[in-house]
Amino acid sequence: MLTADGDQARLTREINALLRERGRASFMAGLLADPFATTLLDRLLQLSGRVQTESWSDILDSADVAKGPGSITAYCDMVIEEALQEHGDAVDERHIDRAGLALRSFLATSLAGDDLVVAEQGDAAAVDAAMDRTRLANEGAIRRGFLGQVIAKSIAGESCIDLGASAPSVERAADTIAAAIQQRFDEKFVRKGKADVSDFLRTVGANYAKLVTGQ
Repeated sequence: MLTADGDQARLTREINALLRERGRASFMAGLLADPFATTLLDRLLQLSGRVQTESWSDILDSADVAKGPGSITAYCDMVIEEALQEHGDAVDERHIDRAGLALRSFLATSLAGDDLVVAEQGDAAAVDAAMDRTRLANEGAIRRGFLGQVIAKSIAGESCIDLGASAPSVERAADTIAAAIQQRFDEKFVRKGKADVSDFLRTVGANYAKLVTGQ
């Protein structure tokens, strides 16, 4: 049972077990291998470079996104819409939901930190004032963080699971699992020249059982 009792090790084991169940594993493998998820991650990586030298206001202007309240959500909506246009009707609606929520959550946290008001309602000026550019400075951390959010949002999105107060604990456990998957990906694929870091999500999806179980 997913509870917020502070036992992160137990919670991590439980989520790992959930991710390995046959039906859920098949869904997760498909979600991660879907070009839609990779496109959202690519957009995050592109944004990370711009954030280092540009203000949030300037980024919104160049994307033709309104700078008023809820500017982070508006930017994410634009990114999701562009990704959908790129991939057409081939995207599973459940993938859109889970990966889209992961994008919104990851970017809001990266830009606004723990300030939920700015994350949800902040205009361009508020986001600029709250932004810590170091949170979007490391590409490996972005890949790992986005995967962690995909895992957390996928677990939360199941009708049979009500996270309630355990949601923050589940997110922390999902981050731990994502870090382990990234490490296995580096060891089994990148270092052996079998895949490039840019193929992270696609490779994880195609080799889901191996990378999630560590076998």
